[in-house]
Amino acid sequence: MRFKNFLIFAVIAIFIGYCLTRSSEEHLRFRSLMLQTLSPVFFAVDRLIALSENVDVSLQTPASAQAAFDKLIDENQILSTEREKMLLMAKENLDLRKKLSFRGAPQFHLLGCHVIGRDPASWWNSVYVNRGTQDHHSLEKAIFRQGLPVISPYGVVGITGVVSEKMSEVILILNENCQFAAQLEECREQGIIQGEGSVREGTPQTRMRYIPKETPVKIGENIFTNGLDGIFPPGLLVGKVIDARPSIKDSYLEITVEPAFNLTQLTELFIIVDEL
Repeated sequence: MRFKNFLIFAVIAIFIGYCLTRSSEEHLRFRSLMLQTLSPVFFAVDRLIALSENVDVSLQTPASAQAAFDKLIDENQILSTEREKMLLMAKENLDLRKKLSFRGAPQFHLLGCHVIGRDPASWWNSVYVNRGTQDHHSLEKAIFRQGLPVISPYGVVGITGVVSEKMSEVILILNENCQFAAQLEECREQGIIQGEGSVREGTPQTRMRYIPKETPVKIGENIFTNGLDGIFPPGLLVGKVIDARPSIKDSYLEITVEPAFNLTQLTELFIIVDEL
């Protein structure tokens, strides 16, 4: 028995060592394979959670069961209406004229997705959604891939990370690996949004960098994407300034940004699919 346990431990150690010595491209393929392998588990857990939230009609009288069923029908209609409203809000958020008066805005295909999992070890860094490479056929002239912008009706959420056939990782804007260009609404100064994965006083926060110290930044000022990074289209709401102070390290301001959306209530999101 001891020899068997030793053998299992040795195999696991060799496997971990192999993974750590692979190139970044091979590591990415390995993560994609793991997502593909684990996707049935994510979908099963998501269905179990949905079922657990429904009423157990088997323990009810026929009258109460019918009432509960009617209630579920009404709630389903309300949710369908809310989903349509969210899609409309997301499209309106892409109307650049209502934001920073940019012209010549390209049209993007919005692919709706549902959050099916979060990693407790990196709660503020990423989520998993029920979209993947199998959705190629529904995108007409677009390709589902890594690095696509992800938004909510309220603003920027992040970008797609590792993708598999049926599910994908979304790297949130709090993640230090998520960086993109942005612009202050009033002074029009441009900088870079970079995540730090930090939560202060219960509020998730990120940073805006490379804004000169002499810039008249206002607390509460909105920040929008400017399209210079080739990732996000311009005019999408990122968040608002909640603190701005001179850095002691360089000639820039240290600007703390509160994201426009509630990171604790991520359910329905939209992926902006680029066109060929």
